[in-house]
Amino acid sequence: LSYLFKCKIVVIPLKELDISSGQLMIQQTMQLGKPIIVTNNHGVYNYIDDGKTGFIINNDKETLLDKINALYKDDELYNRISQNQKECFQKHFSMLNLGREIGKII
Repeated sequence: LSYLFKCKIVVIPLKELDISSGQLMIQQTMQLGKPIIVTNNHGVYNYIDDGKTGFIINNDKETLLDKINALYKDDELYNRISQNQKECFQKHFSMLNLGREIGKII
């Protein structure tokens, strides 16, 4: 987690489109407000709203470099995605929200 805390952007390359993976890293990253670039995978759509809380890209070098450059060069974009991530995490994935959702079921 110390590496995650110190980084500016998190890139999560997922090899298989149909194998669900990466969710824990996505949630930890969102909690810290670090913009995420993740390769396309069916398991990420419940977490990342492309362009709002991060970027979902095809597995190609040029697109990855474009998104990294955009986040480094555009402070407004970086800050907007960071804030959107934190809000999304608190609303959907925090322990407080989890407790509320379980309370509704009980």
